[in-house]
Formats: sequence, structure tokens, C-alpha cells
Amino acid sequence: MSTRKHVVYSATRQWNPGDEFILRGARRVVEAKIGPSNAILYNRNPDVRPDSFELALRADKNVMRGLYGDTEAYLRYGFHDNSVKPDGDFSFVDLAVVAGSPEWTTPRCYNFFERVVKNATPVVILGVGYLEETPPPFVVEVAKKARFFSVRSEDLLVDRDWARDAGAVYLPCPALLAADEKNERKIDAVRRIALVYSAPERDSIRANSVPNDVADAILALYRRLLETRSERVEFFGVCHYIDELPGATRFFNEFGVPVFYSYDSADYEEIYGRADLTVSARVHACGLSASLGVPGVFFGTDARAGTCRGFLSEFLDYRADYSIFERKIDRISEEIAPRNAELLRHKRRTFDAYLAALDGLSFEKTPYACAPPTQTPQTKRRRLETLDAIRRACCVDAPAPTLWDDVYYRYRKFRVALKNRFRSKRRGDSNEN
Repeated sequence: MSTRKHVVYSATRQWNPGDEFILRGARRVVEAKIGPSNAILYNRNPDVRPDSFELALRADKNVMRGLYGDTEAYLRYGFHDNSVKPDGDFSFVDLAVVAGSPEWTTPRCYNFFERVVKNATPVVILGVGYLEETPPPFVVEVAKKARFFSVRSEDLLVDRDWARDAGAVYLPCPALLAADEKNERKIDAVRRIALVYSAPERDSIRANSVPNDVADAILALYRRLLETRSERVEFFGVCHYIDELPGATRFFNEFGVPVFYSYDSADYEEIYGRADLTVSARVHACGLSASLGVPGVFFGTDARAGTCRGFLSEFLDYRADYSIFERKIDRISEEIAPRNAELLRHKRRTFDAYLAALDGLSFEKTPYACAPPTQTPQTKRRRLETLDAIRRACCVDAPAPTLWDDVYYRYRKFRVALKNRFRSKRRGDSNEN
């Protein structure tokens, strides 16, 4: 009997549901090719894996072991997320998969590449959404030796000779493959429309918001649509990120329209499965909808817009006059049955294309002729300087010129006292699962 493969996916959880739609599609492709496997996450959520070494304390258990000895099992200050640890063992991994997203080569992903390079792990790159003009050498090296390398927009390959030399090709974003076939829709009329809310920058954070003028313009179009169509069509609002809920609730409550949201990305398959048409400025609202067979109207607001061509979405400038928006809705409504059928055919063609691209996928080790990214002279020096500063800050006899230093000094003394207590009592392990 063959052993079950271990596959690490570079993706995010609890950050942007769109990334999790991509991850779901990527997993479906990989597991269709290699069979059921152990899915392991390299979580690049910004809260979990900061984009710098300023918080290197979390990544270096040796520092904590030197300070607190055996109490680390009880008082660990480290990397708590249920994903690949910064200092974790990667030797057992059979395959590493970059699961889409524009962010796949930033410093928060360096540790992923470090593990890949050190362990000669084979890599598959599926539907990434951004290509640097001059990426670091280790990115080029890993991309050139990837078993397969695809981007989710043809625009990304323009003027990117290094990516074409590495064999990068275009295929629609894996989010198109996210939904289970049993949940696909057969649509013969537009009875329900999902209006996806986008928070303005004044209400949310970067990367989960749109410029204020964009948000205001989209809401103005939604308002006119709700005022003129509510008697003929059922509407509902959708939020992807927690910061969107207050504004969305205020806006949609004016029209008695329900708002759908969930912290769990798996719930969005049921949410978008309610719709016959999705209108959105979020790329992957159109992506998951398309995976269900639901056509989308997309307000392109940034460089990621090209991705929606792979979802067969209709494009609309958010600054367009309402009459243009209305005509587009009418035209899609008249053509909804053939559009629905074509989307599902397009999904199956795309799935087959991914499987064909992974034919002959090998798990043999792949030696990389480059230094791990965190061992380049610049990053190594920065890491050592940071750790040296941490050691100095953790010294018991360090002066406390600020309130923060005084609080930290007292906190450290408390933990040292607990360490001595645990050592003296020699307690057994009482960890809860």
C-alpha cells in the first residue's frame, strides 16, 4: 500500500475568503491527480506571519529556551498557529504548492522558500496573481524548477521574460474550481441577485477595502438598482470581511435587504449558491460564483481585474452611468441560461487543463542552486541584529527607562518564578487537546 502524501499549501486562513476559495480549488486539482493527501498550511495571514523580522522572537525557540528552560511547554511565547512553524521540520513534506494570491514572494513568504530550498522539496505554482519585475534569485530558481507554474491573468506575462523562461503559462484562477459539482446551479432566470459590499478605506484596512470614491460610486449604483428593481428581483447583500458589516448593514437595512457573512469561508458556497447573478468589486466573489455556474458583473478597480476574465465575468466601470449598468443587467438576464451552461463547461475544461498540466507529477527531490532566502547576507545580518536586541531586552538587570520596559521586566520576573515552581514540583504534562 502506498504511503499517504504530505502536501504543504502556501495560502492564508482567516484573512481574505478569496484566498481560501483559491486554496480549495488548488486542493481539488492536486488531490484529483495524486489522491487523498494530508493538507498542511503555510499560513501567510499578516497577523500570523508578519512581513518582517521585527517579531523574530516568535521564530527562535532557542532564545526562549535559554531564558525559560523547561517551562517552554507551559509558557510558550512562540508561533501558535496550526500551520508550518518558522523553525519547523519540513523534511517529511512530499510536495509544496503555492496556492494563488498576488502575495507569494514577499518577505512573509521567505520562510516557505527557505524550507523548500533546504529540503529540496518539489514545488507546484498554481494561479499566482502577481509577478515581480526583478524577483530575488531564489524565486527565479524555484520557479524554473517548479513541476508546473501558472498565472491567473494573461496580462501578468507581459514584459516578464523571467516567468516565460521559467515556463509560466496562463490558466484561469483555481478559485473557478472551488465549488463541489453537487452544488452547481442550473439557472433559467434571474430571480435573486447578490450585491457584494466593499468597505471604503475610511472604514477598513488596506487590502480589504477600496478607495472611498470607488465604494461611494458602487453604492450609488446599488441604490438606484434597489430603488428600481426590488419589486421584480430579490436582492441580498454579501460581506467578506468583518469591517464591512457595519456599513453594509446600515445600507441594506434601508431597503429591507438581508446581509450574509461568515467567518468560515466554506459557508460562501451556500451563500453564493442562492444567487442567479453576482455583482461585485471583489474578484473572488465572481470566482466562487462562477464555480457554481452563477455569472458575475465585476467592477474592476485595480491590477487584479484581469483575473475575472477567467471567470467569464462582465466588466463594468464603477464610474459608469446607471443606465449602462441597468442595460448590462438586462442583457445578462436575457442570456442567463446559455451563460450558466457555458460557465459550467468552462469550469470542466479548466479542470481538465490543470490535470493535464500535472501529468507525470514527480515527488523526487529537487536540488536548488541558490541560498535559502533568509540566509542571504542582508537578511541574515538583520535577523542576528534583531535577536541580539531581543536578548538585551530580556536581560533581568537591564535598566527600565520607560513604562513598557518596567512592565516587561516585571512580567519576565513573574515567568522566571513560575519556571522555578514548575521545576520544583516536577509536574506531569497536563496539556489539553
